[in-house]
Amino acid sequence: MRVAQAQLADTLAATPQENAAVARAAEEVESARAKAHAAATAVRAAQRTAADRVGAVEVAAAKLDAERTHNAADDVKLVEAAERHDKAVRAQEAAQEALLEAHESRDTAENLLAAAEEQLAQARAVPPRESAAVVAAREKVAKAERARDLAEERVAAARASYDRAAALESGQDAPAASAPSFASLPTFVDRYVLPNWRHRHDRDTRWCERWWLHEEAVTRLEALWEAFEAMRLEPAPSLSTWLRDHFDHHMSMLTRVDGTFAGCSPRTHDEPVHRAGAVWAHTEPPAGLFDVDPESVVQPQSHQQGGVA
Repeated sequence: MRVAQAQLADTLAATPQENAAVARAAEEVESARAKAHAAATAVRAAQRTAADRVGAVEVAAAKLDAERTHNAADDVKLVEAAERHDKAVRAQEAAQEALLEAHESRDTAENLLAAAEEQLAQARAVPPRESAAVVAAREKVAKAERARDLAEERVAAARASYDRAAALESGQDAPAASAPSFASLPTFVDRYVLPNWRHRHDRDTRWCERWWLHEEAVTRLEALWEAFEAMRLEPAPSLSTWLRDHFDHHMSMLTRVDGTFAGCSPRTHDEPVHRAGAVWAHTEPPAGLFDVDPESVVQPQSHQQGGVA
C-alpha cells in the first residue's frame, strides 16, 4: 500500500493544480486588464489634448479681438486671424469628440474586464476534474487499502479460531465472539456495500438514497450484513462465496428496474424523488389451516386481535 500511496503522491505532484478552464479564464482576465489599462491611458491623453485645444481657441480668440481693435482696416490680417480662430475651434471640437470616444472605449474595456473576472471566479468555483492518471492512482490506493483490511480480518479470524481451538483443547471456555466489523447497517451500506457496487446507474437500474425507507431493502441488506460478519471469519474462499451467493444476488434484486426502488429516481435538484412501493395484499387464512406456535414472538393478526380461541 505504501507503494500505491507514493505513486499517488508523485502523480499529484506532477499534475497541474489549475485546470484548463481556469487557465483560459485567467488569460482572458489578463488580456482584458491590459486593454482596460490602455483605454484609461488613452482617456488621459485625450483629456490633455482637449485641454490644449481649449487653450489654443482662447489664444486665437484673443488675437482675433486684437486684430479687430488695432487693424480693423487691414482686411487681410483680420481674415487670417478669423481663419486661425475657426481652425482652433474645429480642432477643439475634434478633441472633444475624441475624448468622448476614449471614455466610451474605457467603459467598454472595464465592462469586459469585470465580465472576465466573473468568469474566472466561476471557473475557480468549479472543482477541477482529476486526470485519468490521478484517478487510476487513487483506485490503486483504494484497492491496496481493501487488501490490507481483508488481510487484517483474515489474521484476526485465524487468531480467533486458534484461540477457540486452544481453549477447547485445554478444557477452558471458548473466548467470546469478536465484535462485528461495522457498527450499524447504514455504516455497512455506506462503507462497504456501495464502494464495492459501482455499477452504471441508468435506465435499467434503480437505487434510492433513502433505502432505509424500503422494508425489502432493509431486510435484504441486513441479511447481507449478517452473512458478511459470519463468513469473514471463515477461511478462504469464504469472501468469494459471499460475493457470489449473497452480495451479487441481493444487490441485483434490489437494483433491478422493477424492484423495490422502481418508484425512485436519482437526485436531480435538491432532493431525490422517492416513492416507496405499496405492500401487496394478504388475506389471513382460516383458523386451523396451519399450525401456530404460541411461543413465537410474531403471532398472526387474528391472534393479536383476540379473534382465535
